[in-house]
Amino acid sequence: MVATDVQCVELESSVDKRLQQGLSEAKKLFDTARSFEPAGDVRHTYTDKFLLAEHLTRSCVLAQLQILRELGVTSGTLRQLQTWHCEKQAVTLRFSSHERCFLEQHTIRREAVSTHNIPFFKTFTKKLIEVDEYHWTFSMRYELFAYRGSDVTKKVSLLTRQSAISKLVTATEGHPYPQEKTYEPIDFELEWLFKNIKVLDTDDDATEDDSPCHVLFAVDRSQQSCRTPRRNEQVQQAVHHFSAFSTWCRSIRSYLLHLNEASDRKNEGVCLHQDDAIIASPPFLPVLEEMSPTAILRASDISEGINIGPQGLLLSESDLRCFLSSHDRFLKEACNSVSGLYPPVTSGQLISEREAKLCLLTTHACNVVTDFVCYVDYLEALLRRQLVAAVGRWISQPDFEMFMRFRARKLFKFKYIPKPFCYAARHEQQHPEGLISIVDAGEPAQPILTMCRTVQAAQLSKRGFRFDIHAAATASLKPEVHLHIHTAFRFAHDVPLPELALTASARQYAGFALLLGTIGGPDLFLPECAMLVQNRDEFHIPLVRKDMMAAEGAERILASLSPEQQRFARAYRQMQKDNSLFAVCIVHIKPQLENALNLPPSALSKEVKLTQDVLELLQTYGVSVDLLRFRPDSPDDEGQLSAENKVSVVANTVKKVQTVVRSIEEQRVQEAKLRSAVDHRDPTERTTSLLPELPEDVKKAAAGVSQTAEKSGEAEGPTGSLFSQSNVDVSKFSSAVETAVHNMQDTRPFGAVNPVLVRAGDTWVLNSTSGKLLAPPSTILLSTEKQLNHKLQTMSLLDSLTRTGTLPLVDTVLHIIASNVSAFDKDLMDTLTQDNVNPIDQAELSLIAAACALYGQPPGHYLNSEAAHEENDSSEVAAACKA
Repeated sequence: MVATDVQCVELESSVDKRLQQGLSEAKKLFDTARSFEPAGDVRHTYTDKFLLAEHLTRSCVLAQLQILRELGVTSGTLRQLQTWHCEKQAVTLRFSSHERCFLEQHTIRREAVSTHNIPFFKTFTKKLIEVDEYHWTFSMRYELFAYRGSDVTKKVSLLTRQSAISKLVTATEGHPYPQEKTYEPIDFELEWLFKNIKVLDTDDDATEDDSPCHVLFAVDRSQQSCRTPRRNEQVQQAVHHFSAFSTWCRSIRSYLLHLNEASDRKNEGVCLHQDDAIIASPPFLPVLEEMSPTAILRASDISEGINIGPQGLLLSESDLRCFLSSHDRFLKEACNSVSGLYPPVTSGQLISEREAKLCLLTTHACNVVTDFVCYVDYLEALLRRQLVAAVGRWISQPDFEMFMRFRARKLFKFKYIPKPFCYAARHEQQHPEGLISIVDAGEPAQPILTMCRTVQAAQLSKRGFRFDIHAAATASLKPEVHLHIHTAFRFAHDVPLPELALTASARQYAGFALLLGTIGGPDLFLPECAMLVQNRDEFHIPLVRKDMMAAEGAERILASLSPEQQRFARAYRQMQKDNSLFAVCIVHIKPQLENALNLPPSALSKEVKLTQDVLELLQTYGVSVDLLRFRPDSPDDEGQLSAENKVSVVANTVKKVQTVVRSIEEQRVQEAKLRSAVDHRDPTERTTSLLPELPEDVKKAAAGVSQTAEKSGEAEGPTGSLFSQSNVDVSKFSSAVETAVHNMQDTRPFGAVNPVLVRAGDTWVLNSTSGKLLAPPSTILLSTEKQLNHKLQTMSLLDSLTRTGTLPLVDTVLHIIASNVSAFDKDLMDTLTQDNVNPIDQAELSLIAAACALYGQPPGHYLNSEAAHEENDSSEVAAACKA
């Protein structure tokens, strides 16, 4: 059970206790044949919850007026305050207080004290000591009044108490209270109250028990801000008003308890803070009454002002008057009960019956407000409980994401359904050499869903893509591009996006280079991480996601900045947006190795040992690829020799280089043995180099290969055959993703759709067999330093395979991912029960907008026409299907 669910259960349990106490009192007021039950136990409609919220608020207003009447706000005073309000003047209740404390006299009192003379013997002597006593006079003055506007002199006094005196005795000379202190006034605005009541004139017929006003409060359900019976402008203002009233009463009570501490009768009789339990429950309850159809018809015929529902009815006006009469009677009885417990006002004591009555009323007012807020929250908790009961379980974000996977399969045509990001690393329809995927953090982990548009290498512009191998070399490639748009969903804005993970694995005797980075321009790839995945290696790379603020929200903030600050912020946001495209590049090793060795395509498909030997020479020993490249003796031989003969020539060259390498290793071993023994020879006579001379045929082959490479590098360039077809401009990929983000933001009536920055995490996990065929894989944690080593090794290999950027990379694949998040301010259940927003509509519109930008077609082209006829579809989706 999640934390929010636990809070809801605790709230319902607290409300149930209050309801049981209130229902037991309510049954004493009405006929025993009537049956009042909590709203959650009576079948009702959604409109009945609005009516019940209005009933609770009106009842709380009338209860507040009864409390204010006991505080001195009579009917005449109420009419005068309403007149001020009608004159567009603010009406404020204020409690002001002033205290004085001064020294009356200082006396010295002699007191006999017994002292212990001899240890272990019961012998005592008495000694007289002098005790200082400081007698203080503490006086206070307070007043409760109402005033208009900002002029405090134009006021109506409600309660006042002056020159109350208390005698205090201390043993020190310091003042027990400030010598003179005027407390900060405690104010309470009455604007909302007079907006929602109409005070009756003196000519109106009203009995003593009737309320002196009519309550005009009602929820305007036509407003766009009206979400639920609890989340609407009218109820929110009511909760704010009553909460402010409770704070005002609590502050007055705190001051009275402060006086109670200074009173000389604080240890006599009943203290102020012990009077909380005198008042009964408030005059309102979130209850409905079940009635039979016959009783409903009879009640509708003989009564007026009764709200009748399908299975029962709300409390009528007569029932409300009965509750209010009982509440008024309890107020008067409670106020009269303190008269015998405290001295009268004329006694001059610091605490009198007036302070006790004021403390009693403020305490009860706080309890009434607490019950009101608890009961209107109960309506929201009831919505949540009924929603959970209808669905069958508490719905969380993972459940919603699972539903959207199901929903996308019904919403889109088969060709355009979002696919899992899981791709085989293969070239030329051969058996896959490995697998890459991006998975979520769920249990079990599943690949994320993306909308994908594939662009073949032949459709790219002549420029293709390029990236820097190092400062002196730039690699060019014309890959097969897969443009992805991934839309995530996040509920509660303060919850970070869960991490994703990129997994890459390779088969035995197979491998590929994997580069992770961003797209820096129409033809620029910026690799940030690189690794060589080979021989059953398996990389797990965490992907950290951080969302940017939506464009609309950013523009609202920028409007309040200076022009210089706006230019800086826009430039920096543009840089972030340009780098928001996450890219994964796959470079197949064998095709590039065949190109670098001047071998025909697929010549190394079955040459496992030769491929491993060449990679070992390039990676481990740093041998130049020019030493191993096939070079015919004459130009005619290249076309006459078969692929097997060319591979044989390269294999012979590799064996010769391996022979040289082995001899170097053997000499180094011998050198290590010589160094281990004691050598007394002159250091100048020692061997300075152990590198043997290369064979002449190998030198000639290397020289010929270098010359050929230079000539081929001069001949090749942007106008080569690989760049002859230019049908697609790569810069459109960035503009398509940007358009998708803007379209998503435009279709958001609630929440926001933000672009997401995706970057590789700090700690990687590598499962590797270290090149051993039958060895079990071992887990290695790759720190930042080890990740950098992997990048340097991979870039070094690419530098060799491209001959320092001279040769283009062939048979490559580039995945460009635009990630966005459809964000909600609250969690899933609160979005439904508090904002009354169906998140399915927002999620569907986000996916539709992304598809429009990615495929460049109207929604009707890729949406299922049958989806528009389902009952749970929104009008926006139905209109999109018709388009």
